[in-house]
Amino acid sequence: MDSVGIGTGCFSDPIEFMDLAPGLFVAIDDVVRTWTQTVYAKDTGHPLVVINHGTSEEAGMRRLAEHPRKVYQERTVIHYAQGCTYDWAAGA
Repeated sequence: MDSVGIGTGCFSDPIEFMDLAPGLFVAIDDVVRTWTQTVYAKDTGHPLVVINHGTSEEAGMRRLAEHPRKVYQERTVIHYAQGCTYDWAAGA
């Protein structure tokens, strides 16, 4: 695998970027429809990893919560982890 195509948001449909021919494509689940992009990836042999939208933002939100903790030390700042509500794995 020589390259990875990473879709960073809701306008990153893997089918639209397949012409860039990445060795692997990573997309967010708010744009991927299991009956379209995943079947296309399987039919064409283009590997596709789908990441939950909330999970993709978790590290940034956790880090963002550190700022008000430092600035407002007298206040309690709580970061509620969203996590992912499902597990989904598929093989070739």
